[in-house]
Amino acid sequence: MERMKDQNRKRRNSVDELTSAAAVGDLDQVKYLLSVGVDVNGRNSYGRTAIQVMAHNIPELATVLLHAGANPNVQDISTQDTGGLSTYRTICHDVAASGYLDTLHVLLKYGTDTNMVDRWGNTPAHSAAKAGHFKIVQYLACGMAMTAVNTLGSTPLDYLADLDDVACQQWIDKQRSHPKDLRTLSVIKVRQLLESQGLREIRYSRFRRSLKKLILLQDEDQMKVVTEG
Repeated sequence: MERMKDQNRKRRNSVDELTSAAAVGDLDQVKYLLSVGVDVNGRNSYGRTAIQVMAHNIPELATVLLHAGANPNVQDISTQDTGGLSTYRTICHDVAASGYLDTLHVLLKYGTDTNMVDRWGNTPAHSAAKAGHFKIVQYLACGMAMTAVNTLGSTPLDYLADLDDVACQQWIDKQRSHPKDLRTLSVIKVRQLLESQGLREIRYSRFRRSLKKLILLQDEDQMKVVTEG
């Protein structure tokens, strides 16, 4: 029994070392700890994993953790430093709020779900909009609906509307007048999955006889779906 407790203690200490290294952006230490077998999805003394506490300004750190199998969709269930309430935020919420687009791109490449919500119904786009990160919201809009409402009944566009930026206001008007439909968003999700595997297109003959191919294109502010029948 004591031996098992000692093993668990050592395992917890190793995970604490990994999360601490990730939090300060010590890439070399993170690589070393992963190389000796520390669980990339292990929870530290606060109940959080390395991907949840990692430094946001180092895209390579996100790549290393995700390549090692880190779950980008794990939600914050800790209550130790949150006033007794779990926030259920993901790393995508946090990075969107801090405004690091390169790191956000890495997260999406590895399958981050941009539609996950926190305790208050906020998506990562809500978090970005509240922080005034217009470019982040634009980027997220390529794969999610901007009509999602939180528990206060507000959309990301509602929060973004507070920005004193002409280009931003024009984009908001465009999003509100031409919201993405479910079919387009579903195709976008397929595209994200394909890109994570290094692919650009997929044949759908087994699923829809009338649709041979989906070719997905992206411009500055929207996704376009081109079908070849």
